[in-house]
Amino acid sequence: MKQLYTLSATLLVSIILSIPAFCQTDEPAGAPVIAVDFYSQGAFTAGSLAATSASDLPATCFTGNSDGYYQFVATTQGVKIDATTGDFDMTLEARDAAETWVDCQNSNGAGTGETMWVTGLIPGDTYYVSVGSNGAVGAGAFSIKVEWLPNVEVRPGYTPNPATDAGLVGYKVAETTRRTWNSIFPFNINTIVTGSRYQFTAQSDASMFTHDIAGSTELINLNTVPGPLCFSETYDVLVQVQIEGQWCGYSTVQPIAMEPEPTTTLNPVYVNGTTDLSAAIQAAFVGSSGILYWRLTTDNGLTVVDYSYGLSGWMVLDLPDPPCLRFNKIYNVEIAAEYCGQIGPYSPPVNIFTQNVPYTKVRNEYCGTNQFIGATILCDFISSVDTYAWQWGPIVLDDPDMVPIGPAIVTFSDDPTLFLLGLVPQGLETGTAYRVGVKPLLGVDAAGNLDACDEVQEGDYGEFCQVVINPLAPPGEANELTKEEPKIVDEKEIDLVSNGNQVDLYRVGGSDEIIQISLRKSDMSGNASLRVFDMGGKIVHQTGYAKVEQADLIQDAIPSDLPAGIYIVTLESETGVISEKVYLD
Repeated sequence: MKQLYTLSATLLVSIILSIPAFCQTDEPAGAPVIAVDFYSQGAFTAGSLAATSASDLPATCFTGNSDGYYQFVATTQGVKIDATTGDFDMTLEARDAAETWVDCQNSNGAGTGETMWVTGLIPGDTYYVSVGSNGAVGAGAFSIKVEWLPNVEVRPGYTPNPATDAGLVGYKVAETTRRTWNSIFPFNINTIVTGSRYQFTAQSDASMFTHDIAGSTELINLNTVPGPLCFSETYDVLVQVQIEGQWCGYSTVQPIAMEPEPTTTLNPVYVNGTTDLSAAIQAAFVGSSGILYWRLTTDNGLTVVDYSYGLSGWMVLDLPDPPCLRFNKIYNVEIAAEYCGQIGPYSPPVNIFTQNVPYTKVRNEYCGTNQFIGATILCDFISSVDTYAWQWGPIVLDDPDMVPIGPAIVTFSDDPTLFLLGLVPQGLETGTAYRVGVKPLLGVDAAGNLDACDEVQEGDYGEFCQVVINPLAPPGEANELTKEEPKIVDEKEIDLVSNGNQVDLYRVGGSDEIIQISLRKSDMSGNASLRVFDMGGKIVHQTGYAKVEQADLIQDAIPSDLPAGIYIVTLESETGVISEKVYLD
């Protein structure tokens, strides 16, 4: 029975080798037609190189001694050809209808087979594929199949449909389009797609660039195209998908027309809205290469503020940035966009309203405190303010009504920081309680100089609070607040405690006159400045430091010709202030 089975198997193979499916020709002419199925759905056709010889056509990427041809008709722009064998070193070759070489494959060794992806085909044309034996006459069997690759195209009129967009016809750079299948597939091909490649060719100058999108997404954001796409241009667009790491071939051309000129408008959320001058307003997105020009008009057209950052893709206007903007105004806002060097028209004007001048006040941590005359206090920051006006009115200590009992001191600062020593020439007295208020000013600096806008706005004083100025004890007498003796600075170490910071302060004798501060147990950090004040509040020396940290050692040479006397040494950082009275002999 075993011998009979073996004989039957041999006979079966002989019968199979004789059926027409194995027929192929030595030359393209007269080659049998092989079926082309959809990708991953094709069935293998059996064949053999028995009784074949080398083709009369010239060899390409291999030395062919035996080969057999099939022919097929392309249905899309790409095919995948798979062939397997266990008998010989296989080669694959594709030629067009004129028998001109198209592609070949010879990557694997004997007994394995080859896979060849061929793209750039013309649907409806005839092509030839040959299976060959590399380097020697072959007589082995093989199997082969040809599958057409998915073809896609740019979907015309994808939402937002350019033909129905409000305004000009054509795509905006910030819009999207998508690819779509132009054939019917037996399953969702997106489950195996790993990328899409778009090719853009400008009709005006034939400049061309490509853009790849990873994954299976069908959408393409035109703003991401690296050209960039420009307005008033029409592009011929091709697209292909990637499967198994291989590109499947481009689609037919789909023109995409862009709008004639770049345009934008104020984002509707800000139209007729009320904002303060520390806020921002935003335009509708034009594209990452767009530059915006803002125009704000008020006072019945008498005041026009034009402003542009000149930054690509910057769609926001920070209201503190343009000069001459004021509170309690109605502004007509117009915006023009520049893209690819082309500037579009200004948008129709829409309104925004600015709030009334805001209040500011002394920060809470300073209210109800005792301060040395060399200290610094701050008020709440307002980003659009040019100047802060401070009022110091003497009052009875802890008077709940804070009724002034004498003339007030009024001073100005360009920022929310006020150094108290600067008020000494104006009459600030130690041992006195003051009610302190602050109000904002626009259009004038602390020295009283008007800006070019010729419109000053003045807010009201915010909430007043009490600040007591500690008395200064002369050398050798106890300080009434700290009950500590004033520090006589020499080469010996002196521990200072101020605002929770403990430092070591030295004065090194000699010609250099160096003050040395060791932040031994300090929480000081960030940018810092060291100032030395005389008792009249005048700064006689100052130095800035970048990024001081705890345990840093700060050394600073001070003027060696300072007269002997009492000075205030202040070290101020982003996280604290050290202020101490010293005596220099």
